[in-house]
Amino acid sequence: MSITDELPVLRTLAALANLVRHSCDLYVRWSHGPVEDEGAAGSRDQLTGIRLSGLSANAFDIEPCWEDRPVELWVARRLCDYSHLPQEKGEAVAWNRARCSISRAT
Repeated sequence: MSITDELPVLRTLAALANLVRHSCDLYVRWSHGPVEDEGAAGSRDQLTGIRLSGLSANAFDIEPCWEDRPVELWVARRLCDYSHLPQEKGEAVAWNRARCSISRAT
């Protein structure tokens, strides 16, 4: 059984929003998947070319400025931030993972 066979698949925005609602430190990463990322030491910022200390990912944690707006809308915004990557990089998929943050560049 591979690592991807063991991962649950969330097929709806509502399911992902529910996970975000009840978890913290969740990130979305656009890549060819966790198998391809396994063992990768870092990534490169596409805009500047700078090597990053970890794999690039976007935090799902809801910012205080979001106030009482719908979690589904927040999650949709985070997914759309880099939704252009499948067209640019081929078969990139969005997957989320609970991880420790090494650094958070803004």
